[in-house]
Amino acid sequence: MILRVVKILWEISLLMVLFGLGACDVNPGTESRFAVPADMAQTTEEQDDQQPRYNILLILADDLGYDHYGFAGHPVVKTPSIDALSNRSIRFPAAYVSSVCRPTFATLLTGLPEHRHGTTYIGGPQLGDFLTIADRLTTVGYRSFQAGKFWEGPQARHGFTDSAPLGGATGNKKIGRVTIEPVVRFMHDTSAPWFVWFSPHMPHSPHNAPDRHKASYRDAELDDATLDYFAMISWFDEVVGELLREVDEDTVILYMADNGFVQSDWPEVPEEKSKGSSYERGIRTQLLIYHPEYEAVVRTELSQAVDVTATILAIAGADYSGLPGRDLLVPYSAEEPAFGSRSSIFATDGRESVLEERWIRVGDWKLVDIENSDSDRLHNLSLDPDEKSNYIVRPEHASILAQLRLELEKKWRE
Repeated sequence: MILRVVKILWEISLLMVLFGLGACDVNPGTESRFAVPADMAQTTEEQDDQQPRYNILLILADDLGYDHYGFAGHPVVKTPSIDALSNRSIRFPAAYVSSVCRPTFATLLTGLPEHRHGTTYIGGPQLGDFLTIADRLTTVGYRSFQAGKFWEGPQARHGFTDSAPLGGATGNKKIGRVTIEPVVRFMHDTSAPWFVWFSPHMPHSPHNAPDRHKASYRDAELDDATLDYFAMISWFDEVVGELLREVDEDTVILYMADNGFVQSDWPEVPEEKSKGSSYERGIRTQLLIYHPEYEAVVRTELSQAVDVTATILAIAGADYSGLPGRDLLVPYSAEEPAFGSRSSIFATDGRESVLEERWIRVGDWKLVDIENSDSDRLHNLSLDPDEKSNYIVRPEHASILAQLRLELEKKWRE
């Protein structure tokens, strides 16, 4: 009986959309793509009053460690193009994402954390009918283009007006490794303000960079697997440079990785602390924001993927009320880099959409709550940045642990 009622409501909602009769939230408890709030639509006059209307480019690296850049001080990795972008950007070195790509993508699309959009790992059903960043940008006159990796079926289903026509998932893997021509053509041929989501499968495996990139690391005495990974980073950096040369100085550029990464054959950090884990090496990224109105500065406060969505929408003049993210540019002060900073970062992690872990960071303290286990972890990232020690066993930290558990449960209920 319940299934029949749900089916009837779904059919009614589709008919209402098709015949202009209104909108019905087809996914109770979430924001439906079909239920765009009326006050989000803007007139042409209102849009003209918001000049300048910046073009916005989001670049997503795929499997790249947060310190595997020249600008981050890595002694071997060569990333001249991203280094140059960092030199003119606001940099957030303590930015957080999910431990694998798909939930990070879902968070960026919806502006919601994992426990609200329901995608916690690579597997599981496709993302529901949420109001997306592309939907919201459309209401203020933007065209939006998605190129590269995308998990949730046709991009148009999630509000993108354009995408790279290269033949499904396999074709999307050509973006970056083979060509960026569809992206460049869209940027040059579009008269309306645009948003580009550029997510090539790079430096993600297969690590098959051209020999010219491998040759630049021959004197570094690396094992073969690490050599291949670093060469892929350099190839990705080259592609980023090619793309950035196609945009003008008034384009706002955001750069980040979808999750952390450490080459599994590299002995500095064990594989279990890399991608797919709630250790810093799995969930931390460098976030760069270039905006022509702001000077380059390093911002040390905590930030996360929901903030990237809110910031993009704020730049475009689109509505992001009701979303948990904050605009990372406003208020902004170079003299007070921690102004308006987050007090905590909270996220969840799982396998095949089954919750396994919840974690929270408050200041230098980080608690990892593991489902149905007595193996919870408490780390101090200032004293122990590699998370080798578990402070949860030390009675002198009982009050800290209690505070973090209270904050974690509060965030879980939000």
